[in-house]
Amino acid sequence: MSKMVETIENHDLIPVVDGEIGGIKQPVVDGRTLHAAMGVSRDFTTWMKKRISDYGFQKGVDYVLTKTGEQLPSGTKYSCDYALTLEMAKELAMIERNDMGRKIRRYFIQCERDLLMNQCANMQRNEKIAERDREKEDREFCHLHELTISRVLYWAIKKRDHIYQPGMDHDLLFSILEDIQASIYKEHIRSFKRKFPFAYSSEYFLEMKSFIKNWTPVFFTNSSAP
Repeated sequence: MSKMVETIENHDLIPVVDGEIGGIKQPVVDGRTLHAAMGVSRDFTTWMKKRISDYGFQKGVDYVLTKTGEQLPSGTKYSCDYALTLEMAKELAMIERNDMGRKIRRYFIQCERDLLMNQCANMQRNEKIAERDREKEDREFCHLHELTISRVLYWAIKKRDHIYQPGMDHDLLFSILEDIQASIYKEHIRSFKRKFPFAYSSEYFLEMKSFIKNWTPVFFTNSSAP
C-alpha cells in the first residue's frame, strides 16, 4: 500500500499501510501519526476518545485499539494506539477544520482513488489470465474429444472387419458399424468416468490422453493393441 501512494504529497508524514480491521484486510492509518500531522493541541488519548464518543466511531469497524503496558515503580503505565480505516482518518481530518486537516483529507481521498484503480487493474489482469486458462482448457478438451472419436472409430472398424462377410449388403454393414460405434463409445465413456470421476480440469490432460490412446474395448483380446 505504501508503494501505491509514494508519489503523493505527505506520504512520509502519514503513511498508509496494509492492515486488518474487523477481519477485513484494508489500508490503515496510525492514529498517533495522524494526530501529530494535524498539530492537534490536546493529548492524543483524550482527543481520540472524545472524537470516538462524539462521532460514533465503532471499535472493530472503524478502528482497532491496542494497549501496551510499561512497568514503572509507581505501577503499570498503559499506552493506547489506534489503527484507523481510511474513511475514519479522512473524517477526523475533516472535523479539524483547518488547512492541514483539509490537506490531509484530500491526501486520503487520493489514496482511496489509487487503491480503487489498483484493484481494478488487478481484476482486469486476473480476468485476462482466467480467460487464457479457460481457452487453453477448452483447446485441450477439444483435442481429447477428437482423440476419443478417432479411437472409437478405429475399434468400430476393427470389430466390423471381424464380422464382414463377402456379399454382405453395404447398407446393412453401415448400420451395423453405427451400432458398434455407439456401443463402443458408451463403453469408453463409462471407463473414462471410472478412471477420472472428478477430473474436469486440464491438470489431468496428459494422463487422460494416455488413457484414451491405450484404452481397448472388452471385445478386443489381441495383445497387440495399438
